[in-house]
Amino acid sequence: MQNRAAQFVDTVSRHLTAGCVLEAMASALNDIGIDCFCMNLLATPKQKFEEVILASKLPSDWINLYKEKAYSEDDPSQRHSKRVVRPYDWKDAPYDSEREPRALEVVHRASDFGIGTGFVVPIPGSAGNIGNVWMGGYKFQILNRHKPSLHLMALYAFAHVQRLNGTAKQNVKLSDREREILTWIAAGKSVIEIGEILTLSDRTVEWHVQRSIAKLDARTRTNAVAIALRDGAIAF
Repeated sequence: MQNRAAQFVDTVSRHLTAGCVLEAMASALNDIGIDCFCMNLLATPKQKFEEVILASKLPSDWINLYKEKAYSEDDPSQRHSKRVVRPYDWKDAPYDSEREPRALEVVHRASDFGIGTGFVVPIPGSAGNIGNVWMGGYKFQILNRHKPSLHLMALYAFAHVQRLNGTAKQNVKLSDREREILTWIAAGKSVIEIGEILTLSDRTVEWHVQRSIAKLDARTRTNAVAIALRDGAIAF
């Protein structure tokens, strides 16, 4: 799956529309049952969901119902993705079925459309989460070992679409050491392993990691890697 993520990054970097990015994701992930996607910003109380969708590959009837019923106001996942940084299974977004009948309705109606399961990647920003990427399908079946690669792919895809939309920040300059360490992180190495490879202490490696995160306006290592890949600062 890590090789597939690397191929995806290389392919998507050449795409010029958000629709092409989602088609590339579908092509890369179809064999594990992922062929539906939604990429959106987190709506403010005054925004409608259609105003914050960046790209979507969902059943049109579901999107129309979701907008008509204003489900984004009660969708447990939209709420949960504001609060967490780590990816999660869509069905695990918490809600109270007795006190929140609308949330229960969202979950049931999604199942009616065959998209009641999925994987959600929150998109972190410097002052909190700014959006999320949902991916799923009628034959959705991913293993835990797939999730780190899906996480990176979603972060990269979102960052690339931001760039296409003109909402990404200007590139920042990373030092040679910062690029080197982020490249090893992209390859799946831990801080301890990177320290051994580069003959650096764990503390020094972590210091460079945190510097990179701050420079890239990221919140996590994976987020920083995705932005660095998008900007061409590192490569797989």
